[in-house]
Amino acid sequence: MRYSAILAAALSIGAFGAAQAALVNVQFGGNFNDPQAQVGPAVIGSAGDVWNQMWGLSGNTGGGALVDSDGNATGYSIAFSTNGWLQVPEADTVWGADYRNLMRGSIYATDTLRNVTISGLPANAEYELYVYTQGDSGANGRWMTLTPAGGSTVITDPADANANTFILGQNYLRLDVMSDASGVLSFDYVRHAGEANLNGLQLAVAEAQAPAPASLGLLAAGGLVLAAARRRRPRSAA
Repeated sequence: MRYSAILAAALSIGAFGAAQAALVNVQFGGNFNDPQAQVGPAVIGSAGDVWNQMWGLSGNTGGGALVDSDGNATGYSIAFSTNGWLQVPEADTVWGADYRNLMRGSIYATDTLRNVTISGLPANAEYELYVYTQGDSGANGRWMTLTPAGGSTVITDPADANANTFILGQNYLRLDVMSDASGVLSFDYVRHAGEANLNGLQLAVAEAQAPAPASLGLLAAGGLVLAAARRRRPRSAA
């Protein structure tokens, strides 16, 4: 019985880690007819990473199913509200080729509180959330107020419309967040001044929660040892 309990616990830990997508990227844009997809990393990520494109021509809601950074289905979905959609012409953006597509499109909020919700996550799971906010490179001084569900409100520094590198606290935020008991993670956003632009986000499994390859190997090896021990156990006499 003791061996079975240990093995079951080990397998459940491995299964929990394997069930989560390590990284999900979302890109917001304002022109469905000009869908220039971001590819590769932003502040985090790797070359060739896939981004979920959320595009629109009008309306104040959107969403859809999400894939991970390798393009695999996750079972997660996103829903969001916005005051509208913005898209900077490619020739007018100040960003270089690596990040241009991400940072030239956005959704935005003014005085009305807007929301982003990701559903289908494992329950009570810890994540690192990266939120990108610069807007359409048309005006300085835009500020965003962002409040994750169950967390503390964060306010960005005033935006520099001509910034072309990632600046923590100014054109991106990093937050430690957690899904709720239903596997839902959400945040509200609204302008602090000017306009609150949301270019995209990255959701990464918290490092403390992601099992390292070596740990998974040990779990597998432990399972084999326990199985062998059970096979060697002598049978009781009839």
